[in-house]
Amino acid sequence: MNRKILTATATMFPAFLLASCGGGSDGGMASTPAPVYKTLAELSGDQTFQSGGIVGDPAGIELRSESTVAFGQGVEIKYFAASDTYNLNNGSGLVVEFTPAQVVNRNENTVTWQKPNGPVLDTLSISNPSVNGVKLSYVLLGNWTHIEPSNGRAYSLVGGVPTQAGDVPRSGSATYSTQVVGLAAKSGSPYLLFGESTGTFSANFASNSVSTSLTLAGKLPGNNAVTAIGNYSGSGTISSSGPGFQGTLTGSNASGAFSGAFFGPRGAEAGYTFFLNGTTDSTLSVQGALFAKKN
Repeated sequence: MNRKILTATATMFPAFLLASCGGGSDGGMASTPAPVYKTLAELSGDQTFQSGGIVGDPAGIELRSESTVAFGQGVEIKYFAASDTYNLNNGSGLVVEFTPAQVVNRNENTVTWQKPNGPVLDTLSISNPSVNGVKLSYVLLGNWTHIEPSNGRAYSLVGGVPTQAGDVPRSGSATYSTQVVGLAAKSGSPYLLFGESTGTFSANFASNSVSTSLTLAGKLPGNNAVTAIGNYSGSGTISSSGPGFQGTLTGSNASGAFSGAFFGPRGAEAGYTFFLNGTTDSTLSVQGALFAKKN
């Protein structure tokens, strides 16, 4: 949708993220008549996006005191076409508007804004991720960081064109092709989780459940050596009244949680953001995202 609602790579708590697509069977009978969906590229005019994901307190390259936010209960993002501005509302009294004059980086895939206001700094990045090198049609990734002198909040969110509540499959199952991106902090050093990390994602619509796994590895900036971060598995529950899902992650050296949703017709695409905190290694902290397209 022009330069408005964007198109693919991402950035996260200082700046990072990437993604990509694939195709699967959703189980269940299609509704009649089938709901009509517009892709992100087809959207025009003013838009309102609901979101879900994770939130935490930013501390350098890390997030602390993280928690998940259910889809539809997260940051509301409004886009106003006439002024090409984005208005973000966290639902707890924090409302920030980003204008074209505050754009600090724009490429084919991502737009990043910075809004300084005295000692307060807000940074926003919105991207349309990809799976297997193909841009997804319905999913957006957003990262919003609000920094005050003695306080701050950081939101990593998925939004876009969600699967309509009555169009979420409630029978059958599906597997998805995925791409994983993220940022890990380990002993105070940042590891960029691009390319070397993989994941799986599947949905059992009959039991309203999802399963996922993450194999995380990354590189220090400017260094080609790959460092293994860890292997994690998780499961979660699909909302009985909408497209959202939430779950937990566990592994040998860390545990955490994830929150996301299905997007497009019959859950054609999915995305979630996640956090992990070290158990055996207390210096380990990970934030990232998984994007998926039905096989």
